Amino acid sequence: MLAEAAIDTGTVLRAALRRQAHHWAEAAEQLQDREKLMHAFGRSGIHRVIAQRLERFLEENCSRVLHTARKLLERLKGDADRSQLVTLQRELLGLRELYVSTETAVHFYTDAVNTRTGPHMASILRACDIICKRCMDETLAPLGRTAPHVLTFIDRGLGASILRSEQRLWNGAMSPVAAVKVTYFNMLRPTSLVHESGHQMAFMLGWNEELAAALASTPDVPPAIAKVYGAWASEIAADIFSALHCGYGSVVALHDVVCGNPLQVFAHRADDPHPTGYVRVLLAIAWCRICYGAGPWDALEHSFKQQYDIRMMQMPGLEITRGCAEQVERMAHRCLHTAFKAFGGRTAAQLVDPQRVSPKTLDELERSAGPALYTSPIWLHREPLRTLALNSLRIATEADPAPHYRRQERWMGALGTTVELN
Repeated sequence: MLAEAAIDTGTVLRAALRRQAHHWAEAAEQLQDREKLMHAFGRSGIHRVIAQRLERFLEENCSRVLHTARKLLERLKGDADRSQLVTLQRELLGLRELYVSTETAVHFYTDAVNTRTGPHMASILRACDIICKRCMDETLAPLGRTAPHVLTFIDRGLGASILRSEQRLWNGAMSPVAAVKVTYFNMLRPTSLVHESGHQMAFMLGWNEELAAALASTPDVPPAIAKVYGAWASEIAADIFSALHCGYGSVVALHDVVCGNPLQVFAHRADDPHPTGYVRVLLAIAWCRICYGAGPWDALEHSFKQQYDIRMMQMPGLEITRGCAEQVERMAHRCLHTAFKAFGGRTAAQLVDPQRVSPKTLDELERSAGPALYTSPIWLHREPLRTLALNSLRIATEADPAPHYRRQERWMGALGTTVELN
């Protein structure tokens, strides 16, 4: 009892707080060491502007943690009464939370860089960077806007995703670049990159809100169904962006991601921004029919409806899915042919001409360019999006798509090396 009474509680607590503050400061020092976090090859495999922005992000955010830790350590040097110690303890908890959230943000980007594990993967992902940037450039530049730089990375799963440029991160900082996840299973058919870039573009232009309002007020559509379409606007916008830039190949890629358990294909969730899978596929097919007339998408629709026969289903929310499916053609026209302020008074189909990636036009591109389309630096630089659309079309329609996957891989390797590094 006497030994316990001799302990100065304030001194002991202050020492404990100081020790912990020193630890978080040291951890922040380690966190900003790019040599430890980013593999040297990974760093060399990204565009210099992206590398510079990530390094500045690393420095600024880790310095913020360090500054907070050092201020706390300075305050812990002097004497403090019990109420002051309680305040300092609260500040230490704030320092801890700041470090953890900053670590999450830093590791998100460094882990993304480190997926560029070797020369081949680095060139493939640089090609993905270029595809994302180019599709946004071609849309935003005519509107006087500048597309952000994009860092792509590879990960597991079925669905791609984006962390937008200037999006607020875990620690309150702003994302220095757009970060787009491409999945292993679709790495050689990466039209989803354009979908994710569409999210960035739509957000920058305010298109999501305009499209939502347009869909929700579509004439001759039951208001309840129109409202559901309006709630799906952000995902529909990204699907349109991908379809207009990549044509039928993107529709097949979307179909293959969506197709799964029938309960998932037909499920309607009120809080999900994604359209019901059944409606989403039919909507994308309708865009092809409106833009190009008859084509392979008609057979895809037939097989899809055979595989997922809505007449055979019984589940909650199916009436909504059925009602939305009945309005697909009308809503598809609404998406393509409504003029938007976001596009300077143009329609989506006027801003990005779908005829540039029609099967007929892509056939002509292949004939005119020949093998050079996949190897020549001139063609690599000039036509990355239409080459992606062409190869995705071949993968979607040829009886043996294997040679086209191999050609796609070689082309992406050449694109990522020739264009980006020279």
